[in-house]
Amino acid sequence: EVDQRMFYLILLLFGISVSALVFGVMNTYAVLTGKKQDIQLKMAGPGVGVLLVVLGGLYLPKPAADKNVTIRLFDWKKKPVTQGDVKIYLDEYIRTQSIDKMGQALFSGIPEAVVNSKIKIEVSSPGYATKNFDTLVTSGKPLELMLPFTTQILITGKIKTAAEMPIKGVEVNVDGTRYYAVSITDGTYSLKLGEYTLGDQVTLTTSHKKYEDKTIPLKINSPDITQDIFLNPVAH
Repeated sequence: EVDQRMFYLILLLFGISVSALVFGVMNTYAVLTGKKQDIQLKMAGPGVGVLLVVLGGLYLPKPAADKNVTIRLFDWKKKPVTQGDVKIYLDEYIRTQSIDKMGQALFSGIPEAVVNSKIKIEVSSPGYATKNFDTLVTSGKPLELMLPFTTQILITGKIKTAAEMPIKGVEVNVDGTRYYAVSITDGTYSLKLGEYTLGDQVTLTTSHKKYEDKTIPLKINSPDITQDIFLNPVAH
């Protein structure tokens, strides 16, 4: 709305200036007569020029306005992804923008026809899987996208007593997640984590009716981790 008001104001001032110059230099006299609903209107001199310039400007096709699009990248924990590139595939070309320290890729000059329509977006970042999105973009609010980690963490080990006897049937959970495993006959267990990366902290918990529950804090320093667990029998 503000842009439209400025457009009309500039158009009006331009019309006045041009009309004053033309009619002042040439000293001509023009009359515009219109009749509508039995009312006759007459304008003469520079007034005609102003009206014609303004009306002409109103009927001229206006160029489509370009828009700005903001894309925000997160991991599954809602932490910003602060490295990498974002590509958007337009009809005639591809635009690429780097992800900044705020986890955003800012695109300016996007054709108005693209906004509010589905386009292909490709996101790549170190430590994350490259992912393609076919989604709706708008200029009104940022588009939020989530990237999965490329690293799959494997935690393995044996569950046993203090006397090194294997324990079968112990449930091992990653606390607060859907990940769990159950130890087999030789006491071994295996956990595959797909939503963690190096440096993350997890907590393993155990459960077995004949043994005390145990909590083990664990920092992920490698894609492959060996963690043996020793349990004590429940006191009777």
